[in-house]
Amino acid sequence: MIIDAVITWVDGEDPRHIAKRNQILGIDNLQRQKSAARVLGSVNEISYTVESILKFAPFVRKIFIVTDEQIPEIFHTHQERITIVDHKEIFRGYEQVLPTINIRSIESMLYRIPGLAENFIYFNDDFFIIKSTKPEDWFIDSTPVIRGRWETPSEKLWYKQLGALVGIRKEDRAGFRKSQANAARLVGFENKFFRCYHTPRALRKSTFESYFASHPDLLLNQIQHRTRHATQFNPYALAWHLELKNKTAHTAAPGVLELHHPDEKSVSQLEHILHSAQTSKEILFMNIQNLNVASTEQQQTIFNWLNAVIR
Repeated sequence: MIIDAVITWVDGEDPRHIAKRNQILGIDNLQRQKSAARVLGSVNEISYTVESILKFAPFVRKIFIVTDEQIPEIFHTHQERITIVDHKEIFRGYEQVLPTINIRSIESMLYRIPGLAENFIYFNDDFFIIKSTKPEDWFIDSTPVIRGRWETPSEKLWYKQLGALVGIRKEDRAGFRKSQANAARLVGFENKFFRCYHTPRALRKSTFESYFASHPDLLLNQIQHRTRHATQFNPYALAWHLELKNKTAHTAAPGVLELHHPDEKSVSQLEHILHSAQTSKEILFMNIQNLNVASTEQQQTIFNWLNAVIR
């Protein structure tokens, strides 16, 4: 069984990228610009993503890094294992929707990467494998192992309905959880969805190919949004729910420790969290978000840990 890895990455400090971002968001929209800079900022975390794959998933054949006219430094160290894929390649025939900074649009097109294996694992550039894995942790008999839990969509929860009714919380926001429920609904799961977390995702190329070949208008509507939109679905959640409906998936616990706001933690708190991840038998993956806005001391604490675990 051939297994590839795919990583989406952007250097949010690149002036060319900032110019595209300004074009999409509007240069005067300071709040959206500030939010985008926080989300898209980078401190070279991708180097650890790549090295964690090489160390803890050595069976991976190729690592595809999907970028927008950029090349990360780690490419020059591992050129024999890494292939750079530009947005123009996966959006061929749909160039009218470029440039885009919408991760859900980009993720919807990953299956079009030239030369991509049928079985692949999708990473964001702040995901890290922190313990040894084997192919069966990702695919069993060539069908994906999907990691998460069944949950109820927000609009089905009485307290969410009440909150939306009185205006406490709007349920039309383009949230991570909502996009997964949107995907589940497309497949026929109205009252529940299999929620994935910020963890690497095992996927099959043919699942996307078959579905989008039958739903071309849905794909076009999905990718036309240059920023995240409440009507969009989560692409890998769509694939997972298709696999669940067809009984071609194996479910497992998330196995991830998510650290979303390291800038809000003290060094001692960070050390405790990282130690817990390393010593827990259940934790295979780490997700560290917004590291670019952490202090120098906070960053160094995390990088020291990553160096010890991965390098």
